[in-house]
Amino acid sequence: MIKIYKKCEKSIDNVRGIEEIDLDNYDKPFLLCIAAEGTDKSTFGVIKEGARAARVKTTDEFAAGYKIDEMPVDFLGLKFDNEKGISLSEFMYMFLKRGNDIKKQARKINFFTYCNATKIYVEVEKQLKEKLINDGYTEKEVIDILSQISLISIASQIDISKVNASSIIFKDVNDIEVYDSISKIASRKMNQLNRETYIGNLSGNNAPSIFTYNGTGEHELKEYFKEESIIKCPICAVVKTVLNNSYLNANSDELIPISSQLLLRVARAYNGEFESNDILFERLDSEITFDNTPKYSKEEIKSK
Repeated sequence: MIKIYKKCEKSIDNVRGIEEIDLDNYDKPFLLCIAAEGTDKSTFGVIKEGARAARVKTTDEFAAGYKIDEMPVDFLGLKFDNEKGISLSEFMYMFLKRGNDIKKQARKINFFTYCNATKIYVEVEKQLKEKLINDGYTEKEVIDILSQISLISIASQIDISKVNASSIIFKDVNDIEVYDSISKIASRKMNQLNRETYIGNLSGNNAPSIFTYNGTGEHELKEYFKEESIIKCPICAVVKTVLNNSYLNANSDELIPISSQLLLRVARAYNGEFESNDILFERLDSEITFDNTPKYSKEEIKSK
């Protein structure tokens, strides 16, 4: 069974800046961040990296300086335990059924998975599909619903070619722990074109997009967020885009859809191979502000 935690402001009473959510009543747009391991350290660490990707201020980086408690979306993390309760697929199903428009409700859901944690989403989507078909939705209707969930997969070799979520894979072609056919093809293309990145997508309707790069080969999530990393800004841009879209949908009468191709266009527009991260982040943070979410000033940070 599961427990889900959200990132919040640290305080004397909550030094970790983490609090458990009420699964029975939760209805806010979110980024569910899942690590390969289920320890407290990895669970809370991956939530922080997800928030960092959205340019929220963390202990590792000021970024755009957004105040976590003022964000219109939540940053969640997942832990499995042996207590009685519900599974992740049951929580997702309940969440989907809370809205009047199930596709708009699906657009509140965003997954950020690292390494083998991507398999968790693959299994959840399979179970969701079965539940929705049992409810009487046609297979096409279910595919349309699930297409409004976003999946951002980092450093994984889990096959997501058949998932229906709007998806993108970010990976280092030199990471031997997740080296696969995608890594092999991308590496060859980069060598042929004398490039540091290779961007494309798998075949099929709304098929996952792929953003690969010539990295250090170290299998660590933090490698993707190093200041000089050419893949850092594309990841942040995609995370900000899907979360901003979730927020806009939650406040709109009509569905504002996403797709794997949209995620690909965003990642390509912020490719760090061609412009410096300073320039790219200045543009990104001016274009997507989460409805002018309040930020810390440098003076406030110094006084903390």
